[in-house]
Amino acid sequence: MIDPLARRSMLQKVAMLTTIGALGASVQPAAASGTGGATKGASPVDHGADPTGRRDATEALQRWLAQGGELVLPAGSRFAVSDTISVRQANTRISGRGSLVARPGALVNKTLLAVEADDCILDGIYLENPDRIAAADGLQSFGIELFGHRNRVLNCTILDFQMCVGVSPTGEFYDNVFAFNHCRVLGAGRYGEGKGEDRGDGIADFGARTRIIANMIEAASGRNGVPNDCRIGIDVERLPGYELDATGVDNNSASEIIGNMVIPSPDGTGRFRRCYSVEGIPYCRVIGNYGRGWTWDGLWLVGSSDHSIVSGNTFRQDLIGHSRAGAEWQPDRAAILVYATGGVTLRDVLVSGNMIDMASGDFNGIQVRSAGGHVSGVVISDNVCTITRSVGKAAPCGLLVTDARDVQLVGNRIDGPWQHGVRIQDCPDAEVAMCRISGAKGFAISVQGASVRMGQNSIGSCEGGIESAGNSEYLIDGNHLKDVRGFGLSLVDGGSGIVSGNIVRGAPLRVLKLGNTSGTRFVGNIGLAE
Repeated sequence: MIDPLARRSMLQKVAMLTTIGALGASVQPAAASGTGGATKGASPVDHGADPTGRRDATEALQRWLAQGGELVLPAGSRFAVSDTISVRQANTRISGRGSLVARPGALVNKTLLAVEADDCILDGIYLENPDRIAAADGLQSFGIELFGHRNRVLNCTILDFQMCVGVSPTGEFYDNVFAFNHCRVLGAGRYGEGKGEDRGDGIADFGARTRIIANMIEAASGRNGVPNDCRIGIDVERLPGYELDATGVDNNSASEIIGNMVIPSPDGTGRFRRCYSVEGIPYCRVIGNYGRGWTWDGLWLVGSSDHSIVSGNTFRQDLIGHSRAGAEWQPDRAAILVYATGGVTLRDVLVSGNMIDMASGDFNGIQVRSAGGHVSGVVISDNVCTITRSVGKAAPCGLLVTDARDVQLVGNRIDGPWQHGVRIQDCPDAEVAMCRISGAKGFAISVQGASVRMGQNSIGSCEGGIESAGNSEYLIDGNHLKDVRGFGLSLVDGGSGIVSGNIVRGAPLRVLKLGNTSGTRFVGNIGLAE
C-alpha cells in the first residue's frame, strides 16, 4: 500500500507537469511567416522611418502601427522613439528582430509601446532604454503596456525600463499572456527616501487571469556606486474596484506564474526586493519558478489570495547580510512569505515541494503571519529548507508561523544552523508532523500559545528537541530525537497534554524539563523519564 504522503507528492508532481505541458503548448513561439526564413508584413521603413536610429522615427512608426494587420520590425533595424507609440487595431501582430529605442530624456513618465486593443501579438521584438531614463515619482513608464484583453507578448527583449512589460492599472484587463521574454529592470527605489515604491518591476499585471510563463527577469547593474534597487521581478496584483466584471463575475482569479527565472545583476549591484509577488489574486498557481538574491522576499503571497498553490519552486539566497533597500519599511524577510494585514482574510493555501537554499542566516525559510489580518487553512508540506551558515547571531527559523489558524506543517526537511527549525506562536489548531530537522541552534520544534499536535518528527543534532510552552492542548507522539545537546522535551505552562510513544537517543543535557504542567500524561516513551 502506498504511503498517503508519498501518493500525495506523486499526484502533485504529475499535476504540475501536466499543467506546464498544456500551458507551454498553448504559448509556443509562432513560426516565422513565409518560406526560407523570410518574413512578410509592412515595415516602418515603408512609412519613412529611419532604420539606423539617427533620425526620430516616432511619427512614421505611428503611421505604421495605425494600419494594423501583419507588421514587421526588420532584423537589425533600430528605430528612435521620442513619444509613446500605440497599437489601436485589434488582431495586430508585430514580429521581427528589430528594435524600438527610447531617445535620450524623451520618455520620462511615458510608455514606449502601448497596446490599446484586444487580441494582439508582439513576437520577438526588442525595446531598449539605453540612457536608463527613470523617475521616482509621476506616472509609471513601461517598455510595453497593455490596455486590452487576450494579448500576447512572446519572445521579446525589453532592456533597462522601470516597468519592462505589463498590464495597465487603469482598468480591468484579462487573459493576457507573457511568455519566453527577457527583461532587464531599472529600479527606482531610493534608499531611505521612500520614493520609487510603485515601480521597478519586470512583469507587472494589474489585471486578471494572466499567464506568465518561462520568462527571464534580471536586475540591471547599479551605477556610480549606487545599487539598482528594483521592486518586484514578477507581480500580479488586484486593484480596488476591479473585482467584478459587468456580469458580476470575479475576474481576478486563476493567474499563473510558471517556469520563470528572477535573478540579480551579474555583479550583484542590482537586486529585486521581491522576486515574485501575488497580491489579492485567488486561485493563483506559482509553480516551478526560480528566484535568487532578493533583499526582502523570494515570494510574497499576500491579501485575499485564497486557494493558491505555491509548488516546485527554487529560491536561492546568495546575499550575505541585510541590504538597506527600503529599510524604513522594516519588512519581514523570508524565502516564502504568506501574509495578511489590514483585516483581510487569507485562507486555504498550499505551499508544497519547494527548495530553499540560504547562504546566510538573515532570512526565514517559509513564514506565515497574520499582521492585523486573518490567515487560516495553510498547508506547508514536503519542502526543503537548508542554510549553509549563519552570520553573527543564529539564523531565524526554517518554518515560522505566527497568529494563524489551522496550519499544517507536514513532511518538511529543515537542515542547518537555524535559531529554530520550526517555530509556531499563537496558532489554534496547528500540526507539525513527519518533518526531519537537524542542526538547529535552538529547539528543533518550538510551539507557544497553540493547540497543537507534534507527531512522528525526526530530530537530530540540534541544541534542543521539542518545546511546548503555554499551549492549551497538545499531543506529542511518535517523535524520534537523537543527539540533542540540551533538553529533549521542554514542557512548561501548558494545559492538557499527552506525551506518547516518543524515543530519545544519545545523551542530552537533560531529557525532560517540566514546569506547571500537571495535566500532562506520559505513555509508552523510550529514553524519557516519566
